[in-house]
Amino acid sequence: MPNGANYFRYVEEGTNRFIAVHRRGSNAQNGEYYADYDMSGQRAQRHVDNIGLRRRYEQVSALTPEQATANSTLLGRGPVLLPRFVVTQDIIGSDLNTRPDSERAADAAHVAGLVSGLNRQGYWATELRTTSHPYQGPGPASPPPGFVDRGQVGDEWDTSPFTMESGPMGISTGTYIRNMSLLIQYVAESQ
Repeated sequence: MPNGANYFRYVEEGTNRFIAVHRRGSNAQNGEYYADYDMSGQRAQRHVDNIGLRRRYEQVSALTPEQATANSTLLGRGPVLLPRFVVTQDIIGSDLNTRPDSERAADAAHVAGLVSGLNRQGYWATELRTTSHPYQGPGPASPPPGFVDRGQVGDEWDTSPFTMESGPMGISTGTYIRNMSLLIQYVAESQ
C-alpha cells in the first residue's frame, strides 16, 4: 500500500464496510456517480494506526470522567492547542497545478529564492497544467461511440477539470498557499 495507507476514504457507518465511488457515462447528461461495495481497482488513501488508537482508547477508558477532562481545552482547563499559524504544512487542496514540495525547510536561501521568484506583477507564475472544457450546452444523452473513461474527465461536454502535459503560465492558489506558508514559517521561527 502506498505510504502505508491501509484505509479507504469512505466507510459505511454502522457496518464499517468500505464504500467505493465510481463514475459511469461521459458527462452530466448521460453519466452519474454511484457508490457500492466493489473495492476492485480501488486504492487505500489514508493510514490509520489501529494499534495506537486501541492503546489510547484503553488508556482513556481506564480514567474517571474527572481525570479524562482535567486538562480539557474544550472546557477551558488546558493549553491552547492551535498554533499561531495553522497553514505551515504542505497543503495541496483542490489545486491540481500544485505538487507536494519536497523542500519544506524555511531557511534563508529558500526564502530568498521565493522572494526573488516573484514576477514583475508580484506573483509566483506557475505553469497551469489543469484546464476544463468550456461549457457548450447539454451533452448527448449517451456517451459518444468509442468513449473510454480514463478516470479524470469525460467527453468534450464534461466541464470537470483535468490535467495536461503542459499549459500556460498563470496564478495558482496552491502555489500561493505553499509559498506563503513557508514565508510565514520562516518569520515565525526567526522571532
